[in-house]
Amino acid sequence: MRNEISLDHIDRQLQRVLAELAALREQLASQSPDPAYVQPAELCTIDEFVMGMLGFRSRVSYYNHINQPGWPQRIVVGGKRPMLKRADGEAYVKAQADLANPMPAGQPKLLRQKPSKKRRVGRPVKAAVRGGT
Repeated sequence: MRNEISLDHIDRQLQRVLAELAALREQLASQSPDPAYVQPAELCTIDEFVMGMLGFRSRVSYYNHINQPGWPQRIVVGGKRPMLKRADGEAYVKAQADLANPMPAGQPKLLRQKPSKKRRVGRPVKAAVRGGT
């Protein structure tokens, strides 16, 4: 009889633990993912950023500009080589493009085209002789 009671007790404890586990799974599934976690597709290497997005020739340029405001900072994922967030890199490139080409204030004026010389086809016109007979 004593064995039956202990087995029933263990069975009830197991049911309670399984119910708690199911509740935790539901809670975990309903929560948004950890904001510190970055998907691998959202990352790029320093070489991709410096050479691909900015057009520099070597990755040394990344370390020369590391203290610039807005410059994407390194993230080390799992002890591997440093990576950058692709969105941060694209935001930096866009900010630099906006600084280089600011939008004009007010209505944009149409640029007047300069009159161009027209090409003459055929034999050149004979120049008039001055003071000639």
